[in-house]
Amino acid sequence: ASLNFIADAIKDYSSEPISAIGHRIVHGGTLFPDSCLIDDTALHELKQLNSLAPLHNPHNVAGIVAAKHIFPHAIQVGVFDTGYHRTIPEHAYTYPIPRDLATKYRRYGFHGTSHKYVVQQAAKFLGKDRINAISFHLGNGCSVACIKDNKSVDTTMGYTPLAGLPMGSRSGDIDPSIVLKLIKDEGYSVDEVSEILHNRSGLFGLSGSSDSLTVERGFEKGDPEYVLAFKVFAYSLRKILGAYSAVLNNTVDCVIFTGGIGENSPLLHNLVCEDLLPVSHDTYSRHNAVSDISGDQGLKGPRVLVVKTNEELAIARECVKIMKDQ
Repeated sequence: ASLNFIADAIKDYSSEPISAIGHRIVHGGTLFPDSCLIDDTALHELKQLNSLAPLHNPHNVAGIVAAKHIFPHAIQVGVFDTGYHRTIPEHAYTYPIPRDLATKYRRYGFHGTSHKYVVQQAAKFLGKDRINAISFHLGNGCSVACIKDNKSVDTTMGYTPLAGLPMGSRSGDIDPSIVLKLIKDEGYSVDEVSEILHNRSGLFGLSGSSDSLTVERGFEKGDPEYVLAFKVFAYSLRKILGAYSAVLNNTVDCVIFTGGIGENSPLLHNLVCEDLLPVSHDTYSRHNAVSDISGDQGLKGPRVLVVKTNEELAIARECVKIMKDQ
């Protein structure tokens, strides 16, 4: 129904036929290392990946099926969140489990379309062709990417988007033994544990709300549950900031905040960067494509940038690239 509404709106706006439709697809696994044309064969292969991102991929597939039906003459282009992270080296994507399993279960990383876009914007803002950066994509789903010479060399999410930072309702990294205990000793089923980790954890699990603004306001009012949830979240980001600085040998050109939370929470910027990087919001504006919120450090040290992501534009550019190759 939504696509039908969009189709009618497009007809009212332009008489030109739709040539291509771009689809953000969360998990491409090893089958889809880069953006590509989604034909019937690719669609069949894509359906096999639904279990890797159960909150996302099935909906992505449904959107492609509907778009093929409504726009039969348009090409369908898949743009994968995992694609940008294909440059992560083997030692960073390999889990320390038996080798036969490690070749099957590995770190993929997500939010790649957003990370790639904001890194390009930051490099342009800094007047550099290539940069080293730490990119914080913070929304209901959260990830950090470690960027060397514009390429992803590590990221917090893993085999699935469940791993890494605590998120709106996802747990992020926890001791795997907790999962085993819940199933073996507490009597939870696998599906029940999955429900807990995907939908009842993170900010929601600790505070009762997955809305970051509600949690932030509760933190400012001193509500104990909101204070704990926000501190857990900010602390996890500070740890990654330090770790990825080490990965880059402290040669960091900028720290980037993006996403719904990353672009709109000066409080979080301060908590994450406190005593590490000076931050000032004197010239900050939510309306700027890029805001430099670096503090009193002149031109020394990494810049702290708030960059508005634009995944739609990035996907449109990928569509144009694929169309040229046809």
